[in-house]
Amino acid sequence: MADTLTSISRRRGSAPALVNPAYTSQVDSRTGLLQGRRRWDRFYCLDGVVLDADVNAACNILARLYDEEITLYMPYREVKALLAERTRQSVGTAPPGLELRG
Repeated sequence: MADTLTSISRRRGSAPALVNPAYTSQVDSRTGLLQGRRRWDRFYCLDGVVLDADVNAACNILARLYDEEITLYMPYREVKALLAERTRQSVGTAPPGLELRG
């Protein structure tokens, strides 16, 4: 399978990349935070938006490629702790497109 992926990638002028997949299906791809819930083929965001779960996870996998803190072999518990901390730090801030009202 790896050989096939490499062959197809070469023909298309790209290269396969490996990322740490931990929690990519449990993160809201719009915010990068552990907010929302996956149910079957849907991801229900905290603000009520419903995303296709596979598309949400694919966006998170792409974003993970550029995440300098989450390394390929970082244990999943460390990934969860880092994501939980990012989520904790975001409390009190509005998701993109929303405003906080006092």
